[in-house]
Amino acid sequence: MTHPPFPDLSQQSSGESSDTSRGLGALRDLLPALSALAPTGGPQLISILTRWHQQQARALASSSGDRNPLGRSRTLQLAFWHAAHRVLAPLPPGALTSADVSHVVDLAFDAIVHGREPAPHVDAGWALRPLAGGASEGNGDTVGGGDTAINSQPPPLDPSPSVATLAARCLGLASRHDPDLVTGRLVDELEPRVNSEGKRGEVHLIIHGARFLHVSLDGIGAPGTCTAVSGWSDASRGKQADLYAASAAQTVRRLNPAAWTPAYRKSDLRHALCALLHAVLTPVAGARIPDVASREARGDWAEAVSTCRADVSAWLKSKEKKHGVAGLPLLGTLHAAETLCGGDGGSGLHMFLDTTLLRAFKEPRHR
Repeated sequence: MTHPPFPDLSQQSSGESSDTSRGLGALRDLLPALSALAPTGGPQLISILTRWHQQQARALASSSGDRNPLGRSRTLQLAFWHAAHRVLAPLPPGALTSADVSHVVDLAFDAIVHGREPAPHVDAGWALRPLAGGASEGNGDTVGGGDTAINSQPPPLDPSPSVATLAARCLGLASRHDPDLVTGRLVDELEPRVNSEGKRGEVHLIIHGARFLHVSLDGIGAPGTCTAVSGWSDASRGKQADLYAASAAQTVRRLNPAAWTPAYRKSDLRHALCALLHAVLTPVAGARIPDVASREARGDWAEAVSTCRADVSAWLKSKEKKHGVAGLPLLGTLHAAETLCGGDGGSGLHMFLDTTLLRAFKEPRHR
């Protein structure tokens, strides 16, 4: 593949670098070309983009006499994430290798933490929309978890979203290819910070930055995956379905708010994790594991959901007035998912709707 003509930001004058809109203007013709090339050359483009980013960052770090280094660095970050988004958005799940995903994830978490964009409080409603990866086909069938149709739309160049917002969207798109890797890295980013009072702000930035995390139970029917390709055997389709279900179950276990017991501000962390897990699970709460999945995969998903539901329910009962705003949306999502697993036949969901939710609505804060 011919190297795309990425702009050399190190050759811009300081005056040009101070104008982010002008600095991003060079991308206007390039971005549609990246979108067109991505379906056939996505992995190569991601590799080229990450090398270009590294080269430009080194050049900017070594430049002297720049009157606006922060402005030029911000332009570089915005240019990279706009380009990465155009490459990632059209790719079907599984198109990138774990190594490709890892490159994007490394840069995304770095941008999210260092972007210092304030994370809204969980009461602000950032988790009340289906923000995880996934989309709906024109016939109404769901092909994956979440709202990829929204996340995949090209973000505007002027005014551009922040670096942290673009990185969060790209992190979600990258997680469609290896959700276990991204969720594992999320946990690795959180664990060293949760017991540090000084790192509390970074913890909330990281959790909010992962709000587009992709979880899918039925995404194997999406274009480009094995069930959408004729000639695949039932065994191959079943194996792929088992991988999706196992990944979703592992995500629930890793992000179970009750499983996190930091020494400092435990409730704050759990409230944020409730908002994150609710955002991730809402798109798949009404989905069923495909028929080709094994009995073991179905049981694994059902066990993960039931355990998390029981843990969150017990935690809420300990201090419902304190935890209800953050925990009730997640508890409702878990009840819905558990009902579709076979679980208790829906009695738990009905009790939640008729008793817990009704009682909560009597509180002005929940209305």
